[in-house]
Amino acid sequence: MTTAAELEEFFATNQRKLEADREAAAEKYRQLDVEIGARVRKLREDRRVSRKELAAGLALSGHDLSESSIADIERGARGLRVSEAVLLGNIFGVPISYFVEQTDDIDRAKAAELLAVAEHLRERAARLLGED
Repeated sequence: MTTAAELEEFFATNQRKLEADREAAAEKYRQLDVEIGARVRKLREDRRVSRKELAAGLALSGHDLSESSIADIERGARGLRVSEAVLLGNIFGVPISYFVEQTDDIDRAKAAELLAVAEHLRERAARLLGED
């Protein structure tokens, strides 16, 4: 027969295990945000687009994302929303899977397309900001 003390110990032990598992899962997802943010930053920097230009380009698409929010995403301090991943993918010409793929390799032909898209974005942002 199980005593009340044994049951309490059993539940306390399992509660500690559950808490440890929850913390491990939370850390895993924080790390995922950091990795996704690094991909956003790499994509932006590879295309030579500043955070200001990206924010302006996003505004042209009807999405209000500030420079500081972009910085937070790139640091992993804020998760990238699905709608933002779709929009960034459209702007830079990458599938949204780019942000979560296991590899950082991008097809060279696609990279050339991305550079053209980034240049177009830079020009549109400059016009919007009156920096012709």
